[in-house]
Amino acid sequence: MANYMSVTRTNYFRVTDEDRYNELFGMLSSEDAVHDFTKTDSNGIVWHGFGCYGDVEYYDENNDEYDFDEWLNKLQDVLPDDEAFILESAGHENLRYVTGWTVVVTKDEIASISCDAWAKRKAKELLGGDFVTKTDY
Repeated sequence: MANYMSVTRTNYFRVTDEDRYNELFGMLSSEDAVHDFTKTDSNGIVWHGFGCYGDVEYYDENNDEYDFDEWLNKLQDVLPDDEAFILESAGHENLRYVTGWTVVVTKDEIASISCDAWAKRKAKELLGGDFVTKTDY
């Protein structure tokens, strides 16, 4: 049996409350360290980003479950109106399967997409709706 291996990475994004963001960032974990890519540009604007080898998880000591959707909802509260947080994750279990997904968070909405689901829908669309395939074994 092969081990699942993945990587996770965000874009660079701004927040409205640095203290609250730092508190939220401190609740993230991974099998590897969650690497903080925060930087300040020449205009003094702080840009946050992070990544890890493996999947990123969120743990709140007031809740017994790891619920990353809850973390995303909390992040919405500190995103400016004109900002988007984008998290991408890709992984594989040898050649048994390859997977990837992306989530986009704005102040008002959260949307996500699976690469596999998108590819199957697109193939169906391009071939007239009757296409069925298997992408893993």
